[in-house]
Amino acid sequence: YVLSDYLYGFLLSTGQETEESLAPMRRPRTQEEAETWKRAVGRDTRLVAVYCESDSGSQDAETLRDLLFVDCQDEPAVLEARRNKDLMQDRVKEAGLATARGRLCNSADEALSFAKELKKNNAFGRIVVKPFRGVASESVTLCDTFDDVQEAWYKITATQVFGSAERHNAVLVQEYLEGTEYAVDVASRDGE
Repeated sequence: YVLSDYLYGFLLSTGQETEESLAPMRRPRTQEEAETWKRAVGRDTRLVAVYCESDSGSQDAETLRDLLFVDCQDEPAVLEARRNKDLMQDRVKEAGLATARGRLCNSADEALSFAKELKKNNAFGRIVVKPFRGVASESVTLCDTFDDVQEAWYKITATQVFGSAERHNAVLVQEYLEGTEYAVDVASRDGE
């Protein structure tokens, strides 16, 4: 395993770790460092894929994947969809699967307008407002009223994207669906 830049910085900030103690676990940053890391893993080891634990390490995992020339390589559009919940919904639709109706909203007014549109056609009458990028259920809000939608938009856009210095500049507003939720973290076959 290797540490993403985010986790490396976080561990340093606790004061319990030093750069010297974390250096062996830090992600290789150059081709030369990657070759050294590969030799330490073992020449006979076939590197098939690089996966990260959460969104905050995805960019580092992709960089490491490129440095190591692993078998599993994804298109840039797939990589971006991993970080963007709105784009991921588009990818799921393209695969012919049903998805929640939703829209990426760049303002509180846009979020309210779309929530009103959803309320007309939603048997449950509830609206989901969430960051378009994030981990787990961080800042995901189930809204019963339009005031809840507006409050969620302002709350989310006042926070930073997990593991990043960026602030949320938009939110994803979706219809509420009743039923069992499934999460698929990774699916691959033959390096694809």
